[in-house]
Amino acid sequence: MDGKVKTSGEASHPEMAPRNLALLPVPFPDARLLLSGFSATYLIDSQARGATLDVGDILRGSLRIIDIEDAGTVTCIGSGTLYNELTAVFEYKVTDKSRLQNGEFGYVFGPVARFAAELESLLNKPAGSLNGAMFAMFEDSAQNYSRMRTNPAQTREDLIRTANDGTYLYCFGYTHGNSTIFGPKRNVNFHHGEGVAAVLFSDKVAAAATQGNSGTLGYFYYGLNVIDYGSGPLLSEGEPSNFGPGLVVLSGASIATPPIGIDTPFDLLGDIDLTITPLTLKPLPGRKPGTLPRGIKALADYGFFDR
Repeated sequence: MDGKVKTSGEASHPEMAPRNLALLPVPFPDARLLLSGFSATYLIDSQARGATLDVGDILRGSLRIIDIEDAGTVTCIGSGTLYNELTAVFEYKVTDKSRLQNGEFGYVFGPVARFAAELESLLNKPAGSLNGAMFAMFEDSAQNYSRMRTNPAQTREDLIRTANDGTYLYCFGYTHGNSTIFGPKRNVNFHHGEGVAAVLFSDKVAAAATQGNSGTLGYFYYGLNVIDYGSGPLLSEGEPSNFGPGLVVLSGASIATPPIGIDTPFDLLGDIDLTITPLTLKPLPGRKPGTLPRGIKALADYGFFDR
């Protein structure tokens, strides 16, 4: 019960925290960190086209990090451990959609002004101070995050509130505005490495659970910078981005699956991995040409980001 971390050679089961023991803050070791967890997402059908994910539609959701890895040492956090839980809420809209040669769908996402305003109200921030926001991260000793209903009356927003009711750490998003490098609809800035994009095997996101698709629906990719700090430690803009040679503060990817047989109000569930680097460490070199992730490379090969 001493809150020690689990090394790669030890069992990874989290230690149970006694109910009368105060929880420890989320650990951020002085090293390049891999944050692993799971997410829940739902479609806001802004275009009134039903289950299909189209330009202008919004994806909104939450996530919880379940372990933090530092060069082979894994610390389990959150529910059932001695540590606070680490959660986030996110929201972004489709700014571009294309049908790829192999039948997949390519998407690029941008920030939602309403989400920034919502965070500004929640965090008592000045209006306009969180423009470009797409992720907000929190830690919470309540360890109450959930993607599943504990009673039939719970809504998606009830469950999302279990992710933003803690201590505010960071707001991540686009800090360089919406790039016009690849045309007015493209919301990816390769020069700065910022972007959110996806490759999905179907564009019927809301209906995925009823379409007979019980496997992976697709992949999401992230490259974001810090818009605002809460109480989290300073981070370096030193992560190789999924979007070209630029360096970002937060980089990562996630897998999306339909929630088959699960009592959840969300349209998609997923596994997510994010990397961050403390400010004290030397930034890693930018990603070399030709080493883009498979999904992003497929978009680029098809001309999705052509000038």
